[in-house]
Amino acid sequence: MTSHRPDVRVSFAMPRHALRSRSSRAYAPRRAVLFGVALVVLALLAGPSHAASVNIGSTPPTPLSACEAPEGLVTQMVAPGVLQVIADDAGHRFDRGQVREVEVGSDGTVVVAQGRRVIVLGEPGAIAPRTDGWRSFVRFLHLAPWGELWAVEDGGSTVVAEGGRWADRSGGMRSAGHSIGTLDDGSVWRVARSPGGANEIVRLDGADWVPAASEDITESLGVGSGRFDFERTTDGRLWLAIDHGDRPGGFATYDQVGWKGDVLVPGDTPRVLALTVGPDGSLWAIADRKLHDTRPGEYVLLRHDEGTWLAIGPERGMPRDEAKAWTDWDPTVPTVLTVDQEGRVWFSIYGIGLYSFDGSDFHRVELPHARRGVLDLRVAPDGSVWIVSSRGALYVVCGEHGRDQRAESGPSTT
Repeated sequence: MTSHRPDVRVSFAMPRHALRSRSSRAYAPRRAVLFGVALVVLALLAGPSHAASVNIGSTPPTPLSACEAPEGLVTQMVAPGVLQVIADDAGHRFDRGQVREVEVGSDGTVVVAQGRRVIVLGEPGAIAPRTDGWRSFVRFLHLAPWGELWAVEDGGSTVVAEGGRWADRSGGMRSAGHSIGTLDDGSVWRVARSPGGANEIVRLDGADWVPAASEDITESLGVGSGRFDFERTTDGRLWLAIDHGDRPGGFATYDQVGWKGDVLVPGDTPRVLALTVGPDGSLWAIADRKLHDTRPGEYVLLRHDEGTWLAIGPERGMPRDEAKAWTDWDPTVPTVLTVDQEGRVWFSIYGIGLYSFDGSDFHRVELPHARRGVLDLRVAPDGSVWIVSSRGALYVVCGEHGRDQRAESGPSTT
């Protein structure tokens, strides 16, 4: 099989290292107001948006010290160590909400899904949906190691950004889950629905998607809807978290030879809701001890250590879900998970809220409109944490925020 790298790639003309830290004096009130007014004028005078291009740079980004605003952004400090992104110098406004996702490249390039558009911070224009219908609404942005931007549409089509537009790369196979997996060798993976209705792991080979897993792995993926999450680890392996909702899931791994089932997940945590890899190569997951999307959930934090999964549950400080009924659950707020440069684990579970875990203690992270959960979390190479609130606001967390509050036994209230 041959790996696939299209000739036309999405290119960010402005790499993330260009958003260098600037002295906080540069954001004195008068200058911030003038900059904001200028951006509004530019936005009003701008004609039709032209295609965004994406170019992943190779220069390492400058480390972000405690609350210095990235250059090129208008921000407002909303809490110690927390900046709300108001606008960028390309005329994009974020103070009106509607931000759904954020993705950060290996060089720190930041891509934002806002409403129906996908925006590259610092770049004019936006990538628009292929059609006006709901089926072309893109989700689950994924930046490959070589710079391509992938996504999955609500209608099940897998798309890649080329020349500032989305190009359909489904190959006639509808995605069964919204996650895309990529490896440094140029390979692209997803879970697709076969003509017979079964879910299967497929790999892009030229213009076609070909089955890539054994029959027993395919059987574990089930039939119909499911939640699948790909993550690549520093040792070159690709992990897949499997959640069926109504029956036990688990993990599968690819090690350049083939896919293998990983049944080492603790038997009392059948639902894997989120998976992430830390900068140090550590593998973490959020799981629920209960089947079905019923409330309250019984959540645990998992860490993969020397071939086994270690569970950190409420008995060790994991916040509890105190919801009383199914009606307390909002399916539009996902479970999200990431690990920062210092090894702190950040996670959000709807109804529990946003927390960080430093290896010993859990800390509630206080943000506006985040007390019951956030929409997305990403860590940039400079150490900053990018967060999308449940109201669609975009934040950058830097410094010591998230360390100073010990978790309580239950979730915070709105």
